[in-house]
Amino acid sequence: MTLEPHQIHPDHVGEHLDCWVADYEGTEFTYWDGPDPARRWCDDAARSEAGEYGWDWIPDRETGGEQQVWTRRFDDAIVSDAPGRIYPLAALEG
Repeated sequence: MTLEPHQIHPDHVGEHLDCWVADYEGTEFTYWDGPDPARRWCDDAARSEAGEYGWDWIPDRETGGEQQVWTRRFDDAIVSDAPGRIYPLAALEG
């Protein structure tokens, strides 16, 4: 398994205090050492699916993380939920 910079191997998630999950529909969970690299991973995945839309992130109160949303490019209005979510690993354990 080749890891990206800041990516955490699934066997070692318990060793990291600030482990975040990148959950992008249609892919396996990936684990990151903070929210920024997790968000970037989902952003990269969204690029190939965005089509006419842009995307942004909004708070996800359920997990303490963020939900990716599709937006209109001309005014950034939210159109619908996008496939990406990021959240701290602790949200899965709780």
